[in-house]
Amino acid sequence: MYITFSEALKRISNGKEYKNQNYHMTRIRSLIKNGELTEANPEEIFVRNDSGKIVSIGSVKTEPLVTVQSVNDYNSSRSAEISERGCVTKGGRPVKAIFTDGTESEFQNIGDAVRFFCITRYQLRQAITTNRPIEYKVGTNRADELSVEPEKDLTEHVKFRYC
Repeated sequence: MYITFSEALKRISNGKEYKNQNYHMTRIRSLIKNGELTEANPEEIFVRNDSGKIVSIGSVKTEPLVTVQSVNDYNSSRSAEISERGCVTKGGRPVKAIFTDGTESEFQNIGDAVRFFCITRYQLRQAITTNRPIEYKVGTNRADELSVEPEKDLTEHVKFRYC
């Protein structure tokens, strides 16, 4: 089954109306380029005639179409990510944090790393470009991993790099 770009955007955005009437073309086309949706190019178009029979009208140039299944899959993956993370992840480069003991953690984007370490984006970007570590306060979970007593002033140095 196929639906138009405008119908797909209505399903994705839960019926929200946009000021630009052609926004659906831009938004859905970008989702197709990212591989999130599947564009449909039907070979034949079938319609129901007056007597109720389904008849082929042949190959007809139609408005751009996407498959309903790809829209449903996209909506379910978004809702799963919202329930898991609380938000939909925006694009961005993944960041790797390298701790002093050699362990590494990967973050999906700069925003996740900034929130985890309670630093600014500027500090993180400077640490990556200059290849210098950042000092941050160690939390109780990390102190347990390091097998040390959690203290108020316990700090650790962390280096960052793009994945």
